[in-house]
Amino acid sequence: MSGGRGIVCVAYGCSNTTLDNVSMHKFPMKKPGLLRQWVNFVKSKRKDWEQPSAYSTLCSDHFTEECFPVKYCIMESMGQSPQQKRLKPGSILHTLTSNNTCITDEQEPPVPVSSEEDNNKQNSSVIPDDVKENERPCITSRNVGCQLSLRRKEYRSHYVQARFIGKNKGSQTKSQTRDIGVTCNLLPAPKLTRLSCEETKDVDDVDGLSCSTSEHYVDSKDKSFEFTDNILNDEIDDSVSSLDDSEENASKYIVYQSYLLELFSNCPRCANPTTGIIKHIRGSMLCVQQDCIQCKFHRVWYSQPMIGSIPAGNLAISCALLFSGSLPSKLMRFMHFMGLQTISYSAFMKHQATFLQPTILKVWNQKQEKYFNEARRIGEPLCIGGDGRCDSMGHSAKYGSYSVIDLESGTIIDVQLVQSNEVKSSLHMEKEGLDRSVSFLKRNGLVIGKIVTDRHVQVKKWVRENLPETKHCVDVWHVAKALKKKLTRLSKEKECNILQQWIKSLTNHLYWVAASTPSGHKDLMWEKWTSVGNHIQNIHEGHGNLFHACSHGSIDGIRKKNWLKAGSKASVKVEELVHSRQMKMDIPMLSTNQQTSDLEAYHSVINHFAPKMIGFSYPGQHCRLCKSSDNEDI
Repeated sequence: MSGGRGIVCVAYGCSNTTLDNVSMHKFPMKKPGLLRQWVNFVKSKRKDWEQPSAYSTLCSDHFTEECFPVKYCIMESMGQSPQQKRLKPGSILHTLTSNNTCITDEQEPPVPVSSEEDNNKQNSSVIPDDVKENERPCITSRNVGCQLSLRRKEYRSHYVQARFIGKNKGSQTKSQTRDIGVTCNLLPAPKLTRLSCEETKDVDDVDGLSCSTSEHYVDSKDKSFEFTDNILNDEIDDSVSSLDDSEENASKYIVYQSYLLELFSNCPRCANPTTGIIKHIRGSMLCVQQDCIQCKFHRVWYSQPMIGSIPAGNLAISCALLFSGSLPSKLMRFMHFMGLQTISYSAFMKHQATFLQPTILKVWNQKQEKYFNEARRIGEPLCIGGDGRCDSMGHSAKYGSYSVIDLESGTIIDVQLVQSNEVKSSLHMEKEGLDRSVSFLKRNGLVIGKIVTDRHVQVKKWVRENLPETKHCVDVWHVAKALKKKLTRLSKEKECNILQQWIKSLTNHLYWVAASTPSGHKDLMWEKWTSVGNHIQNIHEGHGNLFHACSHGSIDGIRKKNWLKAGSKASVKVEELVHSRQMKMDIPMLSTNQQTSDLEAYHSVINHFAPKMIGFSYPGQHCRLCKSSDNEDI
């Protein structure tokens, strides 16, 4: 019966269901020969078991890896867990011991004991010849298997006086052994060979283990993950527990494992052949143990210095990853394909939260404090520029950042991060960021004399109501971008395709209006702007009281652009756009000598550190914004 847990495996001693991360396989009813083998497999220990029904299944624990297509091994190596595996045709069950205890690949099958004669045969291969027949130990076993427990049975030899305590590798703990009174070698000493990291690793992962590919793809949303500090402090030499200045800037190299272990092929004391054994791996750090049988020489070598209890290379990888604006998933995928030992994703997240993010915020606060002290010493009003940026495209952004720059020195002086649930909607994040930045500057004793922003309606209203003594200007680039879009749309209408020749000239004229009026005279700027309506009709005089004629010289000769005819549809559309209500508000507010181009360049740097297609946590997004403000301070 399933007992509410799904279909249960019918094998004796096995209670696996679909909830135990195994795949269930139905009996091959249409293949009588193969079906007979499956039925005999179950009946070998379940004599009273009837013929299989349409719902009878066996779990994947009773099959070896060779019974499944190789694609499942590839998926598991890439960190993916297939929900339901398919067997190869003609797969035969293998992994069931004689006492019907279902085992997995991580367990060793216990030795079956059926009679005293069998016991003698089993023990004859491991007991020395000089042991008398009557001194032969009695090996007993206890069968506690049932369909509700897959616990491994324990066997104890009275002769060896040792008890093996084994645990499933799935619990991520080390197996412990204890020897009591062993007076002889029951097995010949193994030949010393160079072992790979899979054969010798003994890891308590503080900085991440990257020997297996599954460690590279840790789910950052896994709430069950807890970082532990169980490190091998007792095995780390005090001589490598600090990092001096020479080691901090030392060069690093890629060394193959086989070439590295050649350095331990001879004893440094007696020159006899020895073998270096990889004792454990912690992220990118390698620990090699060398023992000489002849002179009893022993040493433990570490490939990296230590910073406290953390390998310096592991922390350096996390620092380089974050400070360069890279993404951990891409870097670790690159390391995986290169075959380089590196830290895991969880180790990077721990380093980032514990060391890197506090360091970034500390340096950022020190930089702000230094600027504020200098600004207070000078005592002049600030000329600042501000602009907002959303963390994603469209109108469903989660975070909105507002950056403030000193337009005189080109220094980013403040960055505010607003989450969409703090305001009415994502459209209000820019105004909220401006409010926080201005309040922050006022709390630090700074006076704002001029502020340059974009054409945001809410920003205009907020500055008008909360900063009445501050001059508010609009960045020319934002106005020119909107003008170009409208002209492009007009040029696609019928009888207006001639406007395509004038789009660039009209946008350049807008820049000239602001640059040629450094005093910021509003009426003069407006007359200069409206004069373009006469200019495109080949009228260059009589524009207004303050601006009488065009400032260009003679334009006689061959022209690439055609003049617009007075009263034509294209001419009328341009006149309406030039004298529109939006342009009447924007032209007098154009910034004449300071623009937010440096701030736009800073936003392009943010796109490298915090791409809009990638989601970050609030601390992660904030730190990447602060780090992108100056890439040389850390």
